[in-house]
Amino acid sequence: MKCPVPSAKKEVVPERTASAKEHESSSERKIKRMLEAIQELKMCQKLELALKGGHEVRAVLLRDTNPQIIGAVLNNPKITDSEIELLAKQKTTSTEIIREIARKKEWTKNYQIAYALVSNSKTPVGIKDLATLEKDKNVPAAVRSNAKKLIETRKC
Repeated sequence: MKCPVPSAKKEVVPERTASAKEHESSSERKIKRMLEAIQELKMCQKLELALKGGHEVRAVLLRDTNPQIIGAVLNNPKITDSEIELLAKQKTTSTEIIREIARKKEWTKNYQIAYALVSNSKTPVGIKDLATLEKDKNVPAAVRSNAKKLIETRKC
């Protein structure tokens, strides 16, 4: 006996009278249900999902506290610059993940991502990096002088 083939889902189009809040809350509910389902998965299943998942799945997995999961999401070929930017902006992002973002030149070429990295208080900055900034003639003079001041204060 054959199983019945499910019919194609009809797309639900919100009515014009529906407010943006109602639409937003329905998408939030969908993400919450997905989050609950993903939380039940084993680590290896989450890693596999992180490498192959779509936008909604990546959004849920980027909230995970395990750096391995987030690292796997970063290796997903479908990840977008806006997702990387949001991750780089978050104050809860670990320094390990921030370093991984900073290592990829294709991401750091994007001004928004670079700015998010520089703005994040968890971004590790070493003396060597500051010394490089201080000597780089392509960097604005104000940045060079501030880098020099930081080097002097850290030496004391």
